Amino acid sequence: MLTPDRDSGSYRMSQMLKIFQSLGYKVTFAPVNLDLFDQYGRDLQKSGVEVLYTPYVISLSDWIKDNGSHFSIVLLSRADVADMFMDHVFQCCPEAQVIFDTVDLHYLREERQAKIEGSRLLEASARSRKKQEIALMEQADSVLVVSPVEQAAIIAEYPYLPIDVVSNIHEIYGQSSSYDNRCDILFIGSFNHPPNVDGIRYFVREVFPLVRAEMPEVNLVVVGSNLGDKLDDCDLDGVTLRGYVPDLTECFSGARLSIAPLRYGAGVKGKVNMSMCYGLPVVGTPVAAEGMWLEDGRDILIAESSEEYAQKIVQVYTDREIWCRLSEGGYRNIHAHFSIEAASSAIQRVIRSAPETHQSMA
Repeated sequence: MLTPDRDSGSYRMSQMLKIFQSLGYKVTFAPVNLDLFDQYGRDLQKSGVEVLYTPYVISLSDWIKDNGSHFSIVLLSRADVADMFMDHVFQCCPEAQVIFDTVDLHYLREERQAKIEGSRLLEASARSRKKQEIALMEQADSVLVVSPVEQAAIIAEYPYLPIDVVSNIHEIYGQSSSYDNRCDILFIGSFNHPPNVDGIRYFVREVFPLVRAEMPEVNLVVVGSNLGDKLDDCDLDGVTLRGYVPDLTECFSGARLSIAPLRYGAGVKGKVNMSMCYGLPVVGTPVAAEGMWLEDGRDILIAESSEEYAQKIVQVYTDREIWCRLSEGGYRNIHAHFSIEAASSAIQRVIRSAPETHQSMA
């Protein structure tokens, strides 16, 4: 089930469903486990989306077999889901444009994690994952990635694949407090996602002590779902582990700076997007800024080493002019590349690339 207040992928998908509705499609959403998941499923229903769940649907495969002929578009989100249903969808939905939404390139994330951790096991897993993802792309009518970097990486090796970019999708909320009324550093992310756990551990261990040496009054606030005991080793002086926060407005409006210290990963980083939606400047790594049309010094500050990371945090934290420049640059970036209007245009291009379809969607 989509949990848009808990992870970036769910938020993006919830926005995509709204866009399909705005284009006149009747939308059906099918969680693989057919679990309504309490309020999350009901919120989708209230928005006008048909949600499939038990006990009304016992087998998703059987439901697709019985109803597949009604659909003009079927969007399969993430590789494991697409792997389960791709063949069945082609058999049972003969009129449908089948779209494989990668969300991020899992194999690329695993390759980078293997390099960071020096793991041959992860290297082998990444090779296997790449074979899976490319095979699914070869089957699908259309393939979505979230960044031009991922699009270019695939096309360089497989120029025949139908790859389109539909990136993260955000509203612009704006600032509710000024530079002078803000304090502390914010990290936000789901802790079911290994790059987030690794990134904040790296930051607390190698960067934050350097920051505190220059600014001992500054605290780090860590926010995100599924925290559990994953960061118990980071519960140190100056570090506040808040965990899940339902409404992030207070966090983004009160912090002076957001960090994205990711050492590996793929896709586009929702934590960077969300911060910029609120006018909150970001200091991140090259991986965190990848594929987001960001320019170092204009929209974001990018650091490659622990020492540079700490230096740039101190720089933007203590300089109002730099802070305001980055805040405005972030706004412009969101409006140009991650707005609902930009995503709607991209989705319409994907639909136009396929044969004429019916006005219904799964």
